[in-house]
Amino acid sequence: MGEEKSTVSFLLRIAISLVVLLIIFSVFHSKCQLTSVTVTNNTMAYSDEEIKQMVFTSALDKYAVLFRIRWFLQGDNNLPFIEKIDAELTDRNSVVLTVYEKRIIGCVQVMGQYFYFDRDGLVAESTSKRIEGIPLITGLEFDNIVLHKNLKVQKASLYNVILNLARLTELYALDASEIRFLYDDSVVLYCGETEIRLGKQESYDLALSSVNEILGKLEDKNMILHMENYSEINKDVTAKKKQ
Repeated sequence: MGEEKSTVSFLLRIAISLVVLLIIFSVFHSKCQLTSVTVTNNTMAYSDEEIKQMVFTSALDKYAVLFRIRWFLQGDNNLPFIEKIDAELTDRNSVVLTVYEKRIIGCVQVMGQYFYFDRDGLVAESTSKRIEGIPLITGLEFDNIVLHKNLKVQKASLYNVILNLARLTELYALDASEIRFLYDDSVVLYCGETEIRLGKQESYDLALSSVNEILGKLEDKNMILHMENYSEINKDVTAKKKQ
C-alpha cells in the first residue's frame, strides 16, 4: 500500500511538473516570439533579406532570446564578405543586426571565379558572383591566387599600381566598374558609360580626385575622356563621343 502511494505521488509530481513546463512554454511561446528584425546593413554584397536568411538558420531562432544565445555561442560562421554581425535584443520580441563589411576595394577574375582583395592586397573572398560597386582589374595575368594571401600579378611592378588605383577609386567614391591595363601598361578607367583614359602616370591621385567633378559637367556620359596628360599645370580634358 505504501509503495502504491509512493508511486502515485511520484507520478503526480511528474504530471504537475509537466503542466508547469507546458504553462511556461506556452507563455514563452506567446510572449517571446521574434516579431521584429532590423538590419543595419551597409554592405554591397547582400540585401537585408539575404542577411536575414544567412543569420536565422535554426528553428529556435523564432524566439528572440534563444536566437541571441545561439548567436553569442556560435557567431557568424565566417560569412563571405562579412567582418562580423552584432545581434542586439532591443526587447523580448525584437532584434537589431548590425553588419560590418570587409574592406574590399577590387577584384580579379580567374577561371570563372572572382577573387576580391582588400586595401592591403590580401585576397579576402572568392565567389562566382560579381559584386556591383567593386572595380574589376582586367588586362593582366595573375599567378596562382590563394585566399588570405597577397595578390600575385605576373608583372610584379604593377602590384602597387593596382592597389593605388583601387584605393583611390574607393577614396574618391568613384563609380568604377573596371580598371583596365592596356598592352603598354597604360590605364583606362570605366565609370558607367564613360571611358576615362589615364595613360601611364607616376601618380593617379590628382586625376582621380577630379573625375567626379568632370563627370558631373558632362551632359552626355557616353564619352571617352582623355586625361593622359592631366597635371597641376595642365588640367585640360578632351572629351570625344564614343563611336
